Amino acid sequence: MNQLFALAESQGITVQEAELRTFRGFYVPAYRTVVLSSLLNEVQKRSTFAHELGHAYYGDSTAPSDQVAEFQERRANEWAAELLIDPYEYERAETLYGPHPGGLAQALGVTRELVEAFRMTFARCA
Repeated sequence: MNQLFALAESQGITVQEAELRTFRGFYVPAYRTVVLSSLLNEVQKRSTFAHELGHAYYGDSTAPSDQVAEFQERRANEWAAELLIDPYEYERAETLYGPHPGGLAQALGVTRELVEAFRMTFARCA
């Protein structure tokens, strides 16, 4: 998490926590602020934090359509996966635990969504 806080600080992004029940977190571009739910466990919080930093990195704002929103969410997940998942650690985890996304997520300390995003990114590059 320290890496994520340092990255946020270097980009002039503030981080707040709130008791969010509907969302894990969100990015407020006008205030350059990431809001994270205080109800998340550490893995969820780390993955969500990286995801929201992805939105900040790309300058995402409120999506004008569902199609754009879907694109922005996928892109933020891929950015977060690239930031948090080391390819060598992924390969090692897959060798040890098999290809199941849930098991890999647990081994890598990220959410299943980020494992799936990592796979999509890797598949496009291969």
